[in-house]
Amino acid sequence: MGETLAQILNSRVAQSQIQAINNSLNDFIQDLSDELEHYSYRTPTDRPTNCSFGGSDLTTLYVTTGGGDVYMAHTDRQGRLHYPAAG
Repeated sequence: MGETLAQILNSRVAQSQIQAINNSLNDFIQDLSDELEHYSYRTPTDRPTNCSFGGSDLTTLYVTTGGGDVYMAHTDRQGRLHYPAAG
C-alpha cells in the first residue's frame, strides 16, 4: 500500500510549517465566523431531512421531511447553484 497523508506530510514538511499553516487556517476560520450572520427558518415539522434553494433567482427554500412532505418558503437570501442546469 502507499503512504498515508500523515506519512507524506511528516516526511516532506517541517512540523513548524504544518503548525503555522494550521494557525493561519484557524485565524481565517475565526475571522470568517465572526462575519457570518446566522439565519433560521421554522418548519411545521420536527423532522426536516434536507433543504435546497431553487426558483429562477435561487431565493426559494425547499425543505423535505422525514414524513415525505416538501415545504417551500420565499426568502430574502439567495442560494448558490453548485451544479449548472442541463441544456
